[in-house]
Amino acid sequence: MEAASRILSTYDNDKDGKCDVLEFAELVEAATGKTDPAEIDLLFKVIDKQGRGYLTAEDLHRALENSGDVFVQRVQIQPSDILIPLATKTKDRMGRTTQQLFDHFKGADAQISVDEFFSMCRFFLGIELEQDEKDMLTGYFETLTGGPRQGLTKDDLDRILTIDPSKNRSVLPYNQLRSSQLGSGKTGSSGSGERGDKALADKTGKKIREAMKAKSIAFLTKIEGFQSNGEAREKEICRRSFKRFLYTYLSLPTFETDNLIAVLDRKAEGFIKLEEIQKLLI
Repeated sequence: MEAASRILSTYDNDKDGKCDVLEFAELVEAATGKTDPAEIDLLFKVIDKQGRGYLTAEDLHRALENSGDVFVQRVQIQPSDILIPLATKTKDRMGRTTQQLFDHFKGADAQISVDEFFSMCRFFLGIELEQDEKDMLTGYFETLTGGPRQGLTKDDLDRILTIDPSKNRSVLPYNQLRSSQLGSGKTGSSGSGERGDKALADKTGKKIREAMKAKSIAFLTKIEGFQSNGEAREKEICRRSFKRFLYTYLSLPTFETDNLIAVLDRKAEGFIKLEEIQKLLI
């Protein structure tokens, strides 16, 4: 339901809590590139089962569950998009030890269940994980621990939240699960030692500028709807939320999104400063 509410908030231009056919057309175009009025009108009527002439968050939620791939591209969230910012926030910025975190969130069985780990994400990052993200992390934990088990031990948590202080970067074992090496710290095409391909990131920035201008959308203003309260105060956004923002508005290819994040998150902390995004859009 959170995803549907966020989509509605994003495309509800007149802020009346409803999505009319024009706003829906903007959503479909951003997600799929489809602009055929007849096709969009038909899809709108299929979702608007009551014939009210508008869609609610409940309507969008139902459509996402039943046939979301028809008009909304799925977000490709990786474990690193959640676990790196969590490690940075808890251990590097707040100075919490693994033992402190484990003692606070462990259950009666002296382990941290997946639900308790999700609560940790909510507490420190201010995000409510989507079901696909929960499933993804659950699968990752099973890979990490060698199979299904009741929960995470302190040693498991220590491996997940390990930070290399000399590089101020995560050295989490799931790096091998990434689909590319764009965020691995390899030198980009500029030869300057930057993470990712800066030239490609500049092209992506141009694509974003043109798309936002065409839709009369204030890019940084829209990002505010994806930030937690803590991120808003720090004028930053975690990579998971930034990735969801990009998919919601632009439906960028996965490789472009990952590369853009790799360039903007230069220290591999899992957070992107809004000033870095603004520089890209100038």
